Parts: sequence; structure tokens; C-alpha cells
Amino acid sequence: MRSLLLVQGFETYMPLDEKHSIWSSTPVCMLKCLRTVTLKNFHGYSSEICFIKCVLKYACVLEMMDIWWSTWVRASKEQIMVRVKKELEMMKMSSTACVVKFS
Repeated sequence: MRSLLLVQGFETYMPLDEKHSIWSSTPVCMLKCLRTVTLKNFHGYSSEICFIKCVLKYACVLEMMDIWWSTWVRASKEQIMVRVKKELEMMKMSSTACVVKFS
């Protein structure tokens, strides 16, 4: 798998964090083949952020991650955008060539 497209973000009730069993065995395709990830309808939920962090942590050859914000407007959207960007900037990515773009 070279590309991954998720057209819908995750729900708020999804109990996904870095200790979730889904990350106990990272697929080889993510480690050695995944080059592009597109996540549409991103809301900034903790489950979505965790997914992004884990992909960035394990995808060694990732070149581009394109995150599309949901058109669903919230009063605190700007604050969420700033917080998410800061969180991602502080983490160590497996691929030094990866560009994370917010659209």
C-alpha cells in the first residue's frame, strides 16, 4: 500500500490512543511502503490526532500527509488548528522527508 485516503475523520467516541492494541503490530506496508496519506473531514478529535501521530511515528518512507479540515464550523476551530499544528511540530517523525499539509 503506497497511498491511504480516508474520506471521513473519526468519531469523538472512538477510544483510539497510542496504547490501543491496533498499534501493537504495525503493518509492514505502513513501515516500508506508505508514501502518501490524505485525511478528509478532520475535526481535531483526539482519536484523529492519535492516528496521525502514529502514522507519522511508524511510516518510514512517508512523503506527504494532507489533512483536510472539516467544513463543519465550530467557534473554537482556530484554537484547535493551532493546538494540533503545535502537537505535530513537537513530535519526532520517522520520515524526515515528510511534509504535513493542512487544507
